[in-house]
Amino acid sequence: MEVSKRLRQMVHESIPGVEERIQYKKPHFLKNGHYAAVMKEIPRYENGVGVFPLPKL
Repeated sequence: MEVSKRLRQMVHESIPGVEERIQYKKPHFLKNGHYAAVMKEIPRYENGVGVFPLPKL
Protein backbone atom coordinates (compact mmCIF):
# COMPACT_ATOMS: atom_id res chain seq x y z
CA MET A 1 0.00 0.00 0.00
CA GLU A 2 1.58 3.26 -1.15
CA VAL A 3 -0.12 5.35 1.56
CA SER A 4 1.43 3.34 4.40
CA LYS A 5 4.89 3.53 2.81
CA ARG A 6 4.62 7.32 2.62
CA LEU A 7 3.38 7.56 6.22
CA ARG A 8 6.30 5.43 7.43
CA GLN A 9 8.67 7.71 5.54
CA MET A 10 7.07 10.78 7.12
CA VAL A 11 7.44 9.34 10.63
CA HIS A 12 11.13 8.62 10.00
CA GLU A 13 11.65 12.14 8.60
CA SER A 14 9.77 13.79 11.48
CA ILE A 15 11.42 11.88 14.32
CA PRO A 16 15.18 11.59 13.70
CA GLY A 17 16.64 8.36 15.06
CA VAL A 18 13.26 6.67 15.48
CA GLU A 19 13.34 2.87 15.57
CA GLU A 20 10.61 0.81 13.94
CA ARG A 21 9.37 -2.61 14.97
CA ILE A 22 6.32 -4.76 14.37
CA GLN A 23 4.29 -5.38 17.49
CA TYR A 24 0.72 -6.71 17.61
CA LYS A 25 0.92 -6.93 13.78
CA LYS A 26 1.33 -3.12 13.51
CA PRO A 27 4.36 -0.86 13.00
CA HIS A 28 5.39 0.80 16.25
CA PHE A 29 7.95 3.61 16.27
CA LEU A 30 10.19 4.13 19.29
CA LYS A 31 12.51 6.97 20.24
CA ASN A 32 14.93 6.45 23.13
CA GLY A 33 13.05 3.28 24.09
CA HIS A 34 9.67 5.07 24.34
CA TYR A 35 6.74 4.78 21.96
CA ALA A 36 6.60 7.75 19.59
CA ALA A 37 3.89 6.64 17.10
CA VAL A 38 1.82 3.66 16.02
CA MET A 39 0.35 2.95 12.57
CA LYS A 40 -2.97 1.15 12.22
CA GLU A 41 -4.76 0.06 9.05
CA ILE A 42 -8.41 1.05 8.96
CA PRO A 43 -9.97 -1.64 6.74
CA ARG A 44 -13.39 -0.06 6.25
CA TYR A 45 -11.79 2.83 4.33
CA GLU A 46 -9.99 2.39 1.03
CA ASN A 47 -6.31 3.15 1.66
CA GLY A 48 -7.25 3.81 5.28
CA VAL A 49 -4.20 4.08 7.51
CA GLY A 50 -3.92 6.10 10.69
CA VAL A 51 -0.82 7.29 12.49
CA PHE A 52 -1.33 7.84 16.17
CA PRO A 53 1.34 10.03 17.78
CA LEU A 54 2.02 9.42 21.42
CA PRO A 55 2.86 11.99 24.13
CA LYS A 56 5.79 14.33 23.62
CA LEU A 57 9.12 12.65 24.32
